[in-house]
Amino acid sequence: MEPWIVFLIVVVALLIGAVIGWLAGTRKSNLGAETIHQLRTQLDSVVAEREAANNDLAAAKDKLARTETSLVERERSFEDQLRVLGEAKETLSAQFNEIGKKVLGDAQEQFLKRAEERFHQAGETSEAKLKLLLSPMGEALNSYKSQVEKVEKDRAEAYGDLKGLIGEMKQGQERVQSEATKIINSLRTGPKTSG
Repeated sequence: MEPWIVFLIVVVALLIGAVIGWLAGTRKSNLGAETIHQLRTQLDSVVAEREAANNDLAAAKDKLARTETSLVERERSFEDQLRVLGEAKETLSAQFNEIGKKVLGDAQEQFLKRAEERFHQAGETSEAKLKLLLSPMGEALNSYKSQVEKVEKDRAEAYGDLKGLIGEMKQGQERVQSEATKIINSLRTGPKTSG
């Protein structure tokens, strides 16, 4: 309770006591003593309540001070925890990035290795299939090549024969020309001698 309220209660009690005492004093002095005793008892009780209220007020102030101190300590502790958590977050983030890069690098390496193996297998399979598909064409090309070689050989032989025939024709023509020249010469010279 507030001290001024306690003081007001005490004053009111004293006034009531004075009024009752005055009334009682006029009536009977025995009643007045009893009334005074009652008023003193009430006054003592009001004073005791006031002291208890003052003690409660002091205890509340002390509790408030302890609470404020505790709150300040909690705030400091909370700020320290936030700082520690922030540092831990940065550390974990850095570690996570490092681990992520390593895992990603390993995964990429394995993926590329598997892809290369599959491409190699696919290449071998494709090569075998292609050979199987192209083998008839290869055989046909080999047959065509042998035919072309035969035709070329025949052509070369025919060319050689033709060249030989042309050579023979040339020799024959030269002979014919030589004989014709002789005949012409003999005809030119022949009639003069005979004529």
